[in-house]
Amino acid sequence: MKKGRIILSVVLIVLIGLGWTIQVTHSISQTRAYSTAIAEADTCRDKKLYQKAISLYDEALKIKENKNTRDKWFETCGLALEAEEITRDQYIKAMKQVVEICPKRTDLWEALIAESLNKMDFRGAKDYYEDAMRAGADKKVISKYRNTIYYSVSENNRIFSTVLMSSQGYFTVCDGTKWGILDSAGKWVCECTYDYAGPVVSNDMYLLTTLKDSKVYNSSMVAQAILAEKDITSKAIAEGVLPICKDGKWTFYDYMSEKTILDKYDDVSCFINGKAAVKNGNTWSIIDKSGKTVSDKNFDDIKLLGSGEYASNGIVIASVSGKYGIYDESGKSHCDFVAADMDIYMGEEIAYKDSNGKWGFVNNDGKTVIEPKFDEAMSFSNGLAAVRSGDKWGFIDDSGELVIDYKYSDGGYFTNNGICFVGLSDEQMHMISLRF
Repeated sequence: MKKGRIILSVVLIVLIGLGWTIQVTHSISQTRAYSTAIAEADTCRDKKLYQKAISLYDEALKIKENKNTRDKWFETCGLALEAEEITRDQYIKAMKQVVEICPKRTDLWEALIAESLNKMDFRGAKDYYEDAMRAGADKKVISKYRNTIYYSVSENNRIFSTVLMSSQGYFTVCDGTKWGILDSAGKWVCECTYDYAGPVVSNDMYLLTTLKDSKVYNSSMVAQAILAEKDITSKAIAEGVLPICKDGKWTFYDYMSEKTILDKYDDVSCFINGKAAVKNGNTWSIIDKSGKTVSDKNFDDIKLLGSGEYASNGIVIASVSGKYGIYDESGKSHCDFVAADMDIYMGEEIAYKDSNGKWGFVNNDGKTVIEPKFDEAMSFSNGLAAVRSGDKWGFIDDSGELVIDYKYSDGGYFTNNGICFVGLSDEQMHMISLRF
């Protein structure tokens, strides 16, 4: 038994030794192959045989990844590009390979971003920018491309005389004669073929008018109701109620029951969560669907979006005794902040005017987030806010940095899809869009 254990031990020692010998032999062989490939690659590069050199460096790198060898390989790719032995696309592919292995190569990230921008591929540039930031590239170098990537806009041929926007990003537009509706991506819900189109809060229901009739349509363009009145204007349909203006007076029309439920107001909002803002004479109040006043005070003014919304995310911008403040949907004070003027709330920071006539921004709790320094401003939407300096409008980001230059005659709000309508040199509204 003892003799058997000795024999087994000897066998194991021999096998281990053999395995180690094989491993060492393999390692030596790999080292020699690596060194040979590098030497031959260097020779080919000296002889300007770049493609052959690239192939040999590739062989070496498959044996062992090495920074110096990777640098030689990439430098040779550059020489091959100059010699027109490889295409620009092949060189770009080589850059991508390098940053995957060496993610802190700021120079290559910068080159990839610049390449995408040269091709007007803003989405590709955005992806490289964000990858570079995550990879730990030099932020000071990479961040200089931020504004170009995120805030470069294109101007298209969509031009309208009237544009009304909702907080959900729908646009009711008029080309000077006919009306239509665009969604938040700038795609037609219905083209400008109608004599009138009512503003849209969501894609559930909207009013379209022809010379023959006025109809309430659903999102599938199936008529849900026909209105007898034709010569009317309206606010957005919401909660089954359509605000209609005829002969200078506003009424609320329940199109399902075909009944007027509330009428004879000087101005109104659409309904939100069972409440609406209404104006009688010079006074605004908030009512429920029975017509009962639910606000604890009357207001000099309540800011409305073009679609007729008086509240956004539960926030109401209204004034009492000439001072604007922030209220909830029932008209109760939300915070103690007051200002000389404020802009309608779009769900982000709110533009306000101070006692010196300058505009800044507060959050919905009334805390200043950007000090007043602009000649005029509009509340933030999709991370951007229109601001005016002199007679021109531009856009800032949430840090207060100007990211779209002062060049427009009027500002606007951006949708979540990066669409905005602004004024240019004339009185018409032009569609612009963020490039990515």
